[in-house]
Amino acid sequence: MKIVFDPIESESNQYPQMLVSGFQKQGLEVYSLNEMLSDLNKFKSVSVVHLNWFESVKSSFAFLKKFVKLICLILGGKKIVWTMHNKTPHIKKVFLLQKILLRILKEKADVIIIHSTATKELLYKESPRFAEKTVYIPHPNYIGVYGSATQQKDFSNEPLQLLFLGAVKPYKNIELLIEAVQTFSKEEVELTIAGKCYTMEYEEFLNQKISKNNIRTNFQFLEDGALKEALEDHELVILPYDLRSSLNSGTVILAFSYARSVICPEIGTVRDVKNKKQILGYSYGDEHEHKEQLILAIKRAINLKQKSPQVFEEWGVAMQQEMKDFNDPKLISEAFLDLYANL
Repeated sequence: MKIVFDPIESESNQYPQMLVSGFQKQGLEVYSLNEMLSDLNKFKSVSVVHLNWFESVKSSFAFLKKFVKLICLILGGKKIVWTMHNKTPHIKKVFLLQKILLRILKEKADVIIIHSTATKELLYKESPRFAEKTVYIPHPNYIGVYGSATQQKDFSNEPLQLLFLGAVKPYKNIELLIEAVQTFSKEEVELTIAGKCYTMEYEEFLNQKISKNNIRTNFQFLEDGALKEALEDHELVILPYDLRSSLNSGTVILAFSYARSVICPEIGTVRDVKNKKQILGYSYGDEHEHKEQLILAIKRAINLKQKSPQVFEEWGVAMQQEMKDFNDPKLISEAFLDLYANL
């Protein structure tokens, strides 16, 4: 069987490579969208096209190119599978055009893949027709993808060690996180912000916001080994996502995969966790309440560690086991293959 999986690879996220590798091991031929559209024989041979983040565009020209590609797929009679990763695109530069792409994808997709049950609820509110197209397949875990885990570090005599991990962009509420952590002393909590900044201007803006010595920054893209080490050098991953746009989080799955629990709003990924007692989830209504709830979650983490210094090691082990039990990449690849074969 020949399919398109788009994007076929990503520098910042191992998600596409992980799935494509699983498909190829099962005997599928996998092309990129551009590869198929530029070769008539490949276009004729492909029956299923799987799109990810296709609605994300940064300019009118990018929208036009994707719009034309979608029309080609529809007129070519291709079965379209679309994974809904977010509520709305995070970057709102050409939001109206993004909404048009989203609407076309929801209308024309034969199947909408969801990685959290909250996604189906969201689609149902928009239209029961969209919800009927959904197929739930878990997000694959990242166990071993960025290198093998090493022995657990002992944090019992250190302040609470928090890590923000991932691309550093405005919608991820980094400045709010900085404000929240700066309400604590260095003896209580230390935060590392690790990831490449959206722009140099944004990096300078964040550095100006930091006024206490309990926040470290590493504003560069983390290679696989450095990413694994960053996780191992911290007790909890903290991700103050925007509930208006965030739905699923590969970074949450990554943290769990490397035996780290999280402090995170109750996005779809967090709501689906089986071991809810082993994470620090929270909700909020507006930005002011978000800061309050984030501070309370950090306070709770500090108190839990004071009572039991190994508590977050235990939580991390439990979350990693959940990833092994329910998010096995091999089983997930097989679920996708079964879906493609029956379209």
